[in-house]
Amino acid sequence: METFEDGVREHLLVVDVDEYSRNEAEAKIRVRDLVRESDNGVAILSKVNMDIPKGVIMGVIGPSGSGKSTMLRALNRLWEPPQATVFLDGEDICDLDVLGLRRKVGMLFQLPALFEGMLWVYGTVSN
Repeated sequence: METFEDGVREHLLVVDVDEYSRNEAEAKIRVRDLVRESDNGVAILSKVNMDIPKGVIMGVIGPSGSGKSTMLRALNRLWEPPQATVFLDGEDICDLDVLGLRRKVGMLFQLPALFEGMLWVYGTVSN
């Protein structure tokens, strides 16, 4: 049987696992009014608001160009979001050590050919 992770390979965001919490005040990641525009002024992200509870694996799906990668890059500071828009455990991620942040928040992008090839190479090398 296919699992969620097997079936949805658009983008996955894995948040450092603690106990699961549905309480909004205990959200592991909180995004408030996150915006991003392209160089020519076209909105990529327009006031994104969300809470991701502790221990959640979240799939982000949508059409090409809808801002999925941009949003995930902001959560991991691969793109520096505006101050006071993205929080981890209540702290603004702009104030956190980048490497420490990236140890807590991981991303998996859709690259099925790359993964299949990597598995084949690893299997071949180990034999």
